[in-house]
Amino acid sequence: MSVKVKINNRVFTLSWDEFEKLILRKAPKAPVEILSMG
Repeated sequence: MSVKVKINNRVFTLSWDEFEKLILRKAPKAPVEILSMG
């Protein structure tokens, strides 16, 4: 499963593990917009 996210107007495609790590580290600081999961 991969997750497409938008952070600071940049789009990233992350694996689920990378996404979880990102959310745990960055969620309070940067707005993360989830574009799609699949």
